[in-house]
Amino acid sequence: MGGTARESPEDCRCLAAGASKSRKKTCTRYQICGLLLSVLLISLILIFFGVKYLWNPTPRKVYDMEHTFFSHGEKKKIVMEIDPLARTETFRSGNGSEEILEIHDFKNGITGIFFVGLQKCFIKTQTKVFPETTEAKIPELEGEEITTTYFEQSMVWVPGEQPIQNKEFLKSSKIFDICRNVTIYWIHPTPIA
Repeated sequence: MGGTARESPEDCRCLAAGASKSRKKTCTRYQICGLLLSVLLISLILIFFGVKYLWNPTPRKVYDMEHTFFSHGEKKKIVMEIDPLARTETFRSGNGSEEILEIHDFKNGITGIFFVGLQKCFIKTQTKVFPETTEAKIPELEGEEITTTYFEQSMVWVPGEQPIQNKEFLKSSKIFDICRNVTIYWIHPTPIA
């Protein structure tokens, strides 16, 4: 027979064994790459859901309200701002030198009252329980007037004799931003005799 070499069965087994080894190496490489990609994909999915559900900070919501009322025949306005993330309520009334700011800091358990005209702050302790805020529907009154009766409390708030010297305890409070450059007094409740 002309110039072709005959292959022995041993040669076929060697060629088949060689092809099998290269297929196994290729399969092993694909399996390792597939495993690494699967682990990477699962890790990314876990990180995504972890960030979304576990680390998700409370969205910042600030509620603004404006109230108008009559006091001694004058129309007065109070603007209230509630910040549930900072756990504060801020009330503003008056204009210019007659402006009054009252900040309820529920995180630190203090209330600060700043009188712009006096350039003085007064602080008092309060509860740390933050009132629940819900987005309730306010009924619309057609042609009706809302009347509210307030009863005077038999309590008056009296400032301490000496101003506060060390204001460090206020540094973590929004009150510090307003009162840091003015004189601050503690005020205490005193019953009216």
